[in-house]
Parts: sequence; structure tokens; C-alpha cells
Amino acid sequence: MLAFVKKRLVIINVSKCASTSMHSLLHPQADIVIGGSPKLKHLNFRESFGMLEFLSSGKFDISEFEFVSLFRNPVEWLYSWYCYRSRDEIKNPNHPNYLNRVTDGMSFESFCSAYFQEGKKPRCVPGSHQFDLISDEDGLLGVDKCFSFHSLDFFESWLSDRLKMKIKFPAKNTSKSFGSRDLSEETLADFSSKYPNDFRLFKKLAIDPVVLKEDFNSEEHDTPTNSYIR
Repeated sequence: MLAFVKKRLVIINVSKCASTSMHSLLHPQADIVIGGSPKLKHLNFRESFGMLEFLSSGKFDISEFEFVSLFRNPVEWLYSWYCYRSRDEIKNPNHPNYLNRVTDGMSFESFCSAYFQEGKKPRCVPGSHQFDLISDEDGLLGVDKCFSFHSLDFFESWLSDRLKMKIKFPAKNTSKSFGSRDLSEETLADFSSKYPNDFRLFKKLAIDPVVLKEDFNSEEHDTPTNSYIR
């Protein structure tokens, strides 16, 4: 989480959405920085709101703050996790995240199936989904503005104007592609059925580079779709 008190702006760092790049570039300018370990850097909207409320101690009105985040194609987001946990260095038994590795021979399709399963999941799959990271306690979109990860230049331009500084995110923590990201129609259907809000939000972001909270939450839910930009 990055908070700019004078600008009344909070950026929620969604994993696999340029969060490392944003954090490395903007943390010197931010007034409040929650980072260090990934679990702290990637506080969800609810946790970030509560943390800011605690830190404010009545010194400023949190309702004046604008919360923003990036959001990625749900399939690409999960594929990025698959590649990240398939990289060579994590397969070293001495690596601190060795137990989180994707085992040899596990395809992206199998990775998705493991991600969808109920109950205890393999350690290699993420424990949450994108929409949960930016939703409020009622399960609605919590951030005021959600920007498309795939229109990063639009977000950089908006943020440059908002913070009155030139913003250009450096390439950080990128993983090379590993295996095919193609999924069967059945798996795509399972994905969109399990996380319909992720696909509904991305469907809107494929049309407009930014979605407003009030617009998204006021609309009637469409039938979940398994279509996505390849």
C-alpha cells in the first residue's frame, strides 16, 4: 500500500500488476508505505482501509481519500503466477520459496485446476483472486478507480497528473513465459463461473481503461463470460 496524504490518494498494490515497479518508483514520494514482505506490500483494500484508519488517528478524514488499483486479465494474472513459481531459481532446495514451486511436469491447465479446488490447495497456487484484493466487506468493488494493467500508459498519464510528477514504471520482477497458457473451454468456463466478478470487471476494462466504483457496483450483473483477450 502506498498512501499520499496531501494528495489524498492510496494505491492498492495488486500482485502481478506492476506492484514491484510501482513500489520501487513511488515509495520515496509516498507519506505512508506498507511493504517489506509480500504479505504487507499486497494488503487488500479492506486491510489497507483499516490500516490507514488506524494510522490517521483522527488527523485526517479517510473518506477524502481516493483508492485506486490496477487489474489484469484474470487468465494472464494466473498465468503470471504459474510462470513466477516455475522459474529455475525457485527449484533449488535451498531457495526460501522452494516449497512454493510448481512441480516439474505440471501444466498451466493443471495449475488452474489446483487453483479452483476447494479446501486446502497446493502451495504453488495463489491463495486469493484479484477481485477479492480490491473488494469491500460486502463483496463489492472497493477501490474508487480501477485501471487496466493492459493500458499501463493511460494509468501512468493519469497518475502523473494526479501526483504532479512524471511517472514511468520500470520493468521489475517479470517472469519469462513457461509452457502454454492456452486453456480448454471447460477450464475457462470453470474459471469464469468461480470468479465471475473478475471476468465482469475485466470485460469492462477491455472497453475502457478505467472503471469507476459507482458504475461497476450499480450495474446489474451480466452472465459470466469466459471470453478474454489473448
